[in-house]
Amino acid sequence: MLILIRKTRLKNDKVIDQSDSELETNRIRVGSGNHCDIQLFGDHIAADHCELSIGDDGRLRIVSRGNAEISIGGKKHKNITLEVGDWFEIGPHRLSLSPTLPGFDAAIEVRIDANSQASIQTRYEHELRFKLPSSRLWSYILSLLILAIALIFPLLNYLQPDTAQTLQNFGAPTDQIWSSGPLSSPHHLSGLVENCNSCHTKGFQKVNSATCLSCHSDSHSHFPAKHPFSADTNNCQTCHKEHNEPEMLIVQDNNHCIDCHKAPVSKVDLSGKTIGEVPASIRFTAEQHPEFHPTLLQAESGIWAFNKATSLQNIKEESNLKFPHDLHLNSEKVTKEIPGSEHESALVCGDCHTPAADGEHFLAITMESSCASCHSLDFDDVNPQRDLPHAAPEVVSTFLQEFYISQAAQQRYALPQESTRRVPGRDTSARCQKQDPLECGGAWATEEMDRLFTKGGCVDCHEVYRDISANGDEQWQLKKVKLNTDWFPAARFSHDAHHIMAADNMGKEGCASCHEASSSKLSSDILMPEIGVCMDCHQAGAKNTIELQCIDCHAFHNSAFPTMSAPELEADK
Repeated sequence: MLILIRKTRLKNDKVIDQSDSELETNRIRVGSGNHCDIQLFGDHIAADHCELSIGDDGRLRIVSRGNAEISIGGKKHKNITLEVGDWFEIGPHRLSLSPTLPGFDAAIEVRIDANSQASIQTRYEHELRFKLPSSRLWSYILSLLILAIALIFPLLNYLQPDTAQTLQNFGAPTDQIWSSGPLSSPHHLSGLVENCNSCHTKGFQKVNSATCLSCHSDSHSHFPAKHPFSADTNNCQTCHKEHNEPEMLIVQDNNHCIDCHKAPVSKVDLSGKTIGEVPASIRFTAEQHPEFHPTLLQAESGIWAFNKATSLQNIKEESNLKFPHDLHLNSEKVTKEIPGSEHESALVCGDCHTPAADGEHFLAITMESSCASCHSLDFDDVNPQRDLPHAAPEVVSTFLQEFYISQAAQQRYALPQESTRRVPGRDTSARCQKQDPLECGGAWATEEMDRLFTKGGCVDCHEVYRDISANGDEQWQLKKVKLNTDWFPAARFSHDAHHIMAADNMGKEGCASCHEASSSKLSSDILMPEIGVCMDCHQAGAKNTIELQCIDCHAFHNSAFPTMSAPELEADK
C-alpha cells in the first residue's frame, strides 16, 4: 500500500515549512524513536507511541502501544478508527486521514507543533519493555520452558533413567512433580517415596493390581478364585486410592459393597461349587441386614470343622469342656482374694479371659493360665502336695501306677505313715501291708483312675468315655477339647474400641452388657450377642446412634480364602 505522508510544521500557529514523503507499507509506526515512520517530539510521546493502518474500508485505525495514549478533543483513547477528515492528537501534534490523491492508496496529514520539544527527563526516559523480546517471543520461551520442566524432564525418568539422574544432579525436576498428592503413610518406605517407577511401571497408566501384589502377595481375596464376580472386582484401585488429601488409602464408601450385596450373592467353595448364598445387605437395620449367625466348631466323623449356623434355635458349643459361667460369676459361691486386703471379691471375666494383641480376640483358655490358680490337681489325701499331671489319660494312669505301687511298697516293707487327713470309708493306711506291692499298687491306681473319671476329678471339667476294648491304661479317654476362638470369621469387632477390655471394666458392667454369661449354666451355651444388641448403639438412621460403614465390621480381604494370585487379575492387566 502506497501512502502519502504530508508533514506541515507550525510555529506559533504559522506554517514554517511543508514536506511530502511516500511510504509503501501496511502499517505506520509513530513515536519519538528513530525507527518510527512518523517521528514526533514532546513530553509524553513514547518512543513507540502508536501504530496506524488503513483498513479495507478505507478508514484509519490507530492502536496505541503500552501505556501511550491518543486523544480526540481532549478525550483520551487507546484505540480508535477515523474517517477521512477526522483528526486525532498525540501531545501537541495532530494527525488526520486526508482524501486520497491520485497515485496513492491513502494520505495522512501530520501537523507538527515546532515549538514542542521534549524535556530533558523525557528525552532520556526509556521503557525497558521495548528493549526486551516481544510478548509473543516470551510466550514461546515460557511455553517451551514449561514443556521441558513439566513433561520432558519427568518423562526421562521413565525413558532414560540414567540421563534423568544426571540431569537431576544439576537441578532438573523429577517425575514427582506429576504426583497429585503425597503418598499415604503405609507407603512411606524407602524405594517407594523417591522412585515413582516402582509402582507406575507403565507411563500414563494407572497402577495395575499385579504391581500391588508384587509387595502384597499375602493379601487374601474376598472370595474363592472361581467366584463368578472375581474378574470384575479384583482391582486394587477400586477401593484403595493413593495420592489423596486428606490421606485416605481405603475408600470407605458403602456403595462399593452394596453394588454387589444389594441382592443375594452366590456362595461358592474353593472348587467353585455353589454351597449357598450370602443374604442381601444394604444397611445396618433389622430389615436390611441379615441376622448374626455364629460359626460353630463341630466334630464330624472325628474331624473338626467350622460350620455356620443356619438358625439361631437349638445351637450349642461343642467344646467337650464343662464350665458353668453362672457359678463362677456368683459372688456368694466363688470369690477371689484381693491382694493386700483381708477382703475378697467376685470374679470378673478378665480373671480368665485375656485379650489378644489384635484387640478383637482372646487368648486361648488353658488349665495353667486360667484355672490352676484356683483348682489344684491334688488327688491323694495323704499326700496333698502331689498333683496329677494335666495330660492325656495314659500319662495320668502311668503316673498313678508309679505313685501307688510306690505307696504299696512302702506299706509292705516299712511302717505305714499315719494319715493326717482321712476320708471317711477310705482308710488306706494299711491297704498293702501284706500284699504284693506291684499287684496291690496297680489295683489301687486303677481304683483311683476310675474315681477320677466317674466321680470327681477329670470328669468335673471334661467329657469322658470308656473304651473297654482298649488296654487297661487306655480305657479311660477324654473327648478332645476344642474352643471356638472366632465365632464370626467374616466380621470383625474391636473390643478395644468399645472400651470394655480395660482390666477394671471386664465385669458385669463391661462384658455382660453384650454377653449374658451370668445366667449361663452350661459351657455349651452360645454367649455371642444377637444383632439387636449391636443395633442398640449402631442402627442406621436411628437417633443417638453411631452409624457404621460396611468395612467397620467386614474386611474385604478374607483370610479364609486364597491370596489374590496373579492369574485372577489377568483381566486387570
